[in-house]
Order: sequence, then structure tokens, then C-alpha cells
Amino acid sequence: MDYSKINIPYIKDTIIELKAKRFREKYWDNRLPINIEKIIEISLRIYLVPTADLEKKVQYKYIHYC
Repeated sequence: MDYSKINIPYIKDTIIELKAKRFREKYWDNRLPINIEKIIEISLRIYLVPTADLEKKVQYKYIHYC
């Protein structure tokens, strides 16, 4: 796949914050920290499967870690 041809639209910070707020209101309460794994697996019914050494098995030259 030619990643240079991907066009990702700009989304304003205020829109991202609003969507995140609505997501938290729908799937979580005001408690911190937010348990995103619980939201994903219980509320959204997306099952996470741990994979040993996944980073070593998958090499993406476009992934950068901060």
C-alpha cells in the first residue's frame, strides 16, 4: 500500500474534545482513570487478544512512539 496517497482530514481540537466527552458520557462516568479496556470489551464488545512480541512481528515504518 502506498501510504503517501492517504489523505487524512484535519479535525479541530474542539471537535475531538467534544467527541471524547460524548464518548465518556455514553460509556463511562467521571471516575479517573478511565478504564478503556473495560469500555472496549464490555460496552463495545470488542475482544482484545494479547499477542506476545506483536511489535517485533509487525514492522510499520510509519509508526512513531513519543
